[in-house]
Amino acid sequence: MGRVTINGTQSQFSCKKSIPLALWDAKGNCAKGRSKEALQLNRDHDNIKAQIIKHYQHLADREAFVTAEMVRNSYQGSGSEYETLLSAFDKDIANQKKRVGKDRAASTLWATLALSKGMPIESVSRVLGHTNIVTTQIYARITSQKLNDDLTMLGDKLNKSFSNIKMA
Repeated sequence: MGRVTINGTQSQFSCKKSIPLALWDAKGNCAKGRSKEALQLNRDHDNIKAQIIKHYQHLADREAFVTAEMVRNSYQGSGSEYETLLSAFDKDIANQKKRVGKDRAASTLWATLALSKGMPIESVSRVLGHTNIVTTQIYARITSQKLNDDLTMLGDKLNKSFSNIKMA
């Protein structure tokens, strides 16, 4: 069990470590002795403390007031700055929706969604009524994730195609 204490408030978390009671020195806040097990436990303990301090300093640089719970959440990876790719995409779509009618057309939003969901650009071009695919390419924002996915897909297809070929 780990505990973060800031200004008298505490927040506990599981550090997923088990220490035999006979090996723990409560006054020294570390494992007793010089055995391999004690040394490894103390190294792990020091690493956790260093990570907690790093997260506290990072939060203190950004926030006016830091709580023990904020540090614990940041250490465990559930802080407010962490965001899944899907939620970032949802925020981007929400921002684009707000811009429709101002500096975005509804078709631009639709094209972005369709392309990001894997619809071929030729199909998107046809639906939008473009006579030249170059016009559709202006709408298409090629993201690094999309490019990475496309290259991975190509690599997988090539691996399947050439898997039967033996090199001498």
